[in-house]
Amino acid sequence: MPKIVELLCMHHTHLDIGYTHVQPALLKLHMDYIDEVLDLCTQTEDWPDESRFRWTCETTLPVRQWLTVARQENQTRFRHFLDNGQICIAAQLFHATPLADSEQLIHMLQPIRQLREQFGIAISTSINHDINGQPWPLSQILLDAGVKLHIMGINTHFGGYPLKRPYLFRWQTPDQQDILAFNGEIYVKFNWLFQPYRNDLNFIEQQMEQYIAALEASAYPYPFAFMTATNPPLCDNNGPDYELPNLIRQWNERGYPVKIKLATSDMLLECIEKIPRSDIPVHAGDWTDYWNFGSASSAKMTRLHRKARRKKQTADLLESILGCPSPQYSQASTDAQANLDLYTEHTWGHMHNIDHPDRFDVEEGWHHKAHFVYEASGLTSYLLGSQMESLAGNPRQSGKPEGVLLINPTSAPLSYRLCVNREYYRAGRHLAASRIEAYTVSNDKQDSSDEYSFYGTFDIPPFSWKTLKLDSLKKERSLQEFPLTSCHLENAYFRLEFEPTTGKISALWDKIHAWQIADTMSTFSFFQYIQETIDPTANPVSRKTFYDAQVNGWNQDWKALRQGPHRLLSCLASQNGPDAVLVLRWHAPGVKMLEQKITLYGSRQAIGLDLWFDKEDIRTPEGIYIAFPLNLEPWNCQFDTAGMFVALDTEQLPGACRDWLTVDKTVSVYDGQHGITLACPDAPMVQVGGFRFGRKSTAIPRESNPLLLAWPMNNYWETNFPAKQPGIHRLYYELSTFSTFDPVTAFRAGIAAGQDVEIAPIISCSIEQEGRLLNFQGDGIVPLYIKPALDGCGIILHIRNLCREPKTASCDFTNRSIRHAFIVDTLQHNLEELPHDGQTLHVHLGPGVLRQFRLIF
Repeated sequence: MPKIVELLCMHHTHLDIGYTHVQPALLKLHMDYIDEVLDLCTQTEDWPDESRFRWTCETTLPVRQWLTVARQENQTRFRHFLDNGQICIAAQLFHATPLADSEQLIHMLQPIRQLREQFGIAISTSINHDINGQPWPLSQILLDAGVKLHIMGINTHFGGYPLKRPYLFRWQTPDQQDILAFNGEIYVKFNWLFQPYRNDLNFIEQQMEQYIAALEASAYPYPFAFMTATNPPLCDNNGPDYELPNLIRQWNERGYPVKIKLATSDMLLECIEKIPRSDIPVHAGDWTDYWNFGSASSAKMTRLHRKARRKKQTADLLESILGCPSPQYSQASTDAQANLDLYTEHTWGHMHNIDHPDRFDVEEGWHHKAHFVYEASGLTSYLLGSQMESLAGNPRQSGKPEGVLLINPTSAPLSYRLCVNREYYRAGRHLAASRIEAYTVSNDKQDSSDEYSFYGTFDIPPFSWKTLKLDSLKKERSLQEFPLTSCHLENAYFRLEFEPTTGKISALWDKIHAWQIADTMSTFSFFQYIQETIDPTANPVSRKTFYDAQVNGWNQDWKALRQGPHRLLSCLASQNGPDAVLVLRWHAPGVKMLEQKITLYGSRQAIGLDLWFDKEDIRTPEGIYIAFPLNLEPWNCQFDTAGMFVALDTEQLPGACRDWLTVDKTVSVYDGQHGITLACPDAPMVQVGGFRFGRKSTAIPRESNPLLLAWPMNNYWETNFPAKQPGIHRLYYELSTFSTFDPVTAFRAGIAAGQDVEIAPIISCSIEQEGRLLNFQGDGIVPLYIKPALDGCGIILHIRNLCREPKTASCDFTNRSIRHAFIVDTLQHNLEELPHDGQTLHVHLGPGVLRQFRLIF
């Protein structure tokens, strides 16, 4: 084992949007820091190489913003210091949470193409500091973007890290490639260990000897160590340390055995590339994040974000077919995507969110964070409304509509209970502006609404449209209540048995697979609401009960008090069109009102699970769960993250989070004969196998009859996530069953639960028609996103093979001839032209492959 002779110190500022300063001020400060960096680079350019000031731009967002306003002479200096190695830029836009899907992860890397072209630099490293993980697909996306090394500087407060650290490994991608990954020390380790502000070389020497001895004793195999430094007393959002270069120069001139070298992330890569690749261990799996349980502190905003993202996806698909109507539309699309991305950034608000939740700067920071979602919501409403009007061919001003247009913008067949706004029937003038208002993302069409009429159920194939004449539609019979004598609901797929006096679900039968879904012996009822708090008789009512950094970190033995509803207020069964519905209203802890609705859909094999509640303003630690006790033998679990499925435990990096999961669309739990898929379109957090917060499990036990928990709300974080979220909330889940797990079926279940068939009035509809926007056929390959190319040349088709064996797919756009087809990389560079027959593109993807294609018509 070589002796460590050099410590690489990477100096940077950590971007934590909103943690220390309100967001607009903070982003301006980060631009100021680049000006300061240029001065420090100039002052030290002629210094000895190891002591020369160097700076790593940890993320690209501040760099991009700085470049829009920087004076030309400063841009020239910036280019010079990029060329001489004193400045380097890492690839990430900012530090995103697992709320980001694969399309967002791709979009957030696009700035590196412009930066590479503008400055002629490689941008070969990616940095994620503070946060605890990233979805497994990021490994593929980074590699495809030309990034060679991914660096993590995890903050373990309320979290954890995989494997060990510091640790270099090859992170194997889902398609059996690999990218270099360095699981480094926490990103402020240099400051914490050496306390450079003390300017005490003797202290640094003492700390260095202890650290290097410990590192060498742990069998660390490389001749260099690596740490990162910010500028205390601020850990985050701080400028460059003006005294650090001189301190390091003094250290090196004293001739200590281990040199300290101010280095960039590119210089770390240079050291790593000298190591034979075969000597670097390989690990495959999802880098499952701990921290994102904080997103459940903002359930309303998280739900709205996910709805707006789906609307944006539909608008992008339609733009790919219909085109961009105007410059203002193009700008709205850009701004909507930027705001959708920013909500996924890991900082929710101010550092004092918990200890001073009513401070003005805390409230100001939260409003800025929430504004990202509200801005995206409004813009995606405009985008989708504009595209739907265009597809319907409507004039801006007209008389009343003659028909309706239905569109399924997804790759899954959708069954749609036709819901028509009664405004369509109004005589007199109709305006496009008022029609577009109906696409407001936050709108929820309710069965009881006075604004809508219902006209039966229609099956809409994937990527297809249908027109219907309004005067040919026949209304459904109105909602019919029936007496609770039988105490059950039933359709062709399921039988739900309940106790009308207590509201307890006593049985849930899957008639297709002859299976009792629910564990009827469980302490918890199926679809039961649960409030979890700290048991005051066993623990202090403090967030330090979960995690105490000064003691032992996670307290795996903390005791919870868990309460279900106090009493049933009403129990009402009804037949609502083709659907059988049970509505339960409760008096329950933590809420002023709670309503649960269970719908056995008559048109498809799924159960809808709605919750309405008025949350109380509770600021002490509290979690809200929905319980699904399952009747299964020793089981397995698959959850999807960023568009791919991951097997719990076996496809996660050792030490990554097992106790809670962020699902993109669904989580599935199954044994050898039966299983369920729970689709989570509104709230992504789940726990599998019981209540697991704070347990820091290395693996999840597989006992029979597991408890699956939806985890829509908590305020457990002790710093920048909101302490409260009072008010009206609505959440939706959907359950389906199967005999054998199939990732494509689970993927489509997630689509069906979250994606509405879009509807538009048609002013002129003389005949009823139907057709396809496009045809996509894939045996295990699914389209994740279809969008216009960034350079305006064709469209981008983003697809994944969900299976563990090679698969084929074909795609054609109705009535459009393909002139050229290319494989493109993450940054939309054409890599290889593909053969085609002028109408259809045929592709073959290996197991787990994620790929993008450009089609030019």
